[in-house]
Amino acid sequence: MLDASCINCHGNRGELSVRTYDKLMEGSKTNGPVVIPNDGEGSLIIQKLRGAASGDRMPPAPADPWEETKIEILIKWINQGALNN
Repeated sequence: MLDASCINCHGNRGELSVRTYDKLMEGSKTNGPVVIPNDGEGSLIIQKLRGAASGDRMPPAPADPWEETKIEILIKWINQGALNN
């Protein structure tokens, strides 16, 4: 899902890279970790996808926001420990 929606901006350019699992889990220099294993609701990536964190909602307009069902899949993965699977 991240490859399909985020890789264009968050590949190897910019501060956060989602190109690999390790890069995603590393987070960004400004915000630190964006995925907190076992805490989907507290993870910055979820807050950004919902537009509940400071700054732009991700993905930014004019892209369509993620549907809640898609966000829930990511939350479930995070809540299960955000394993590299």
